Amino acid sequence: MTEDTDKVVPLKGRKKTEPTDERTLTRKWGKETMAAKYTVIPCALLRGQARLKIGPNELAVLIHLIDHWWQPEAMPWPSKKTIAERLGVSTKTVQRAIVVLEEEGLLLRKERYHCSALGLLRHS
Repeated sequence: MTEDTDKVVPLKGRKKTEPTDERTLTRKWGKETMAAKYTVIPCALLRGQARLKIGPNELAVLIHLIDHWWQPEAMPWPSKKTIAERLGVSTKTVQRAIVVLEEEGLLLRKERYHCSALGLLRHS
């Protein structure tokens, strides 16, 4: 074992406590961070990253999609440009990550349509 892993304390036999309210999160992260809002990321996604066959770019794109998913019944629709700007990468990098996420079954892309006086226009 490496020196760093020797310092990890196993949780086996210990009851893991979850944050019970925003005050707990404020004590953990601080008022400034909590004021900037937060996104819940499932531990299964983080802990299963290798098993899910997603690299760092795919994980980052997925986290940004989760950050845009505000309502369970309404899927997120951020543009590739928005995600690329947030990550400091090209839109092509975001596009490649999306393809991998689709191939692994972690993302389902649906076309968006906008209704106007001219009829239905496809938005990319």
